[in-house]
Amino acid sequence: MFQISPLIEAARRHVSMATHPAAAAEAKTYVYCMSTPTRADVNPRWADAVYGDDLHYVFGLPLTTGSSATQRALSLLVMRYWINFIRSG
Repeated sequence: MFQISPLIEAARRHVSMATHPAAAAEAKTYVYCMSTPTRADVNPRWADAVYGDDLHYVFGLPLTTGSSATQRALSLLVMRYWINFIRSG
């Protein structure tokens, strides 16, 4: 929860920066929460996903390593989400 609260606050501040009515209509703010850990050796076992764990999935690392089918499918899904976001915002 300690990582989610600052994220929500940052999103709220981003939205509040659009003071002009026309800008407010265009000020879209997107957030997501990654809860699947990579289980990298540097992360303690008690930690769920930690900051930056999503990058393994964004850049397709599970597709090139001996990851499970679930992790490979998640990586493909996350990459598709990022590509769609880049294309259309």
